[in-house]
Amino acid sequence: MREVRHGSPVAVEQLLAREIERLRAIRLRALREAPDAFGTTLEEAEARPPEDWEGQLEASHVCRYPWRL
Repeated sequence: MREVRHGSPVAVEQLLAREIERLRAIRLRALREAPDAFGTTLEEAEARPPEDWEGQLEASHVCRYPWRL
């Protein structure tokens, strides 16, 4: 775990290809909590098919999503 400004702890994990639902849940939560921090909307992300989420993990081989604990 790494500390960021204001002492907020942030966890960074590598997601595996089989963790598509976890990736989706993390991303949707982030969009709900900080919608202005992203180039897509919550509605756009919710509408994405599972193949898009899978492709995101496969394309990068490593997908790291920091989130506050």
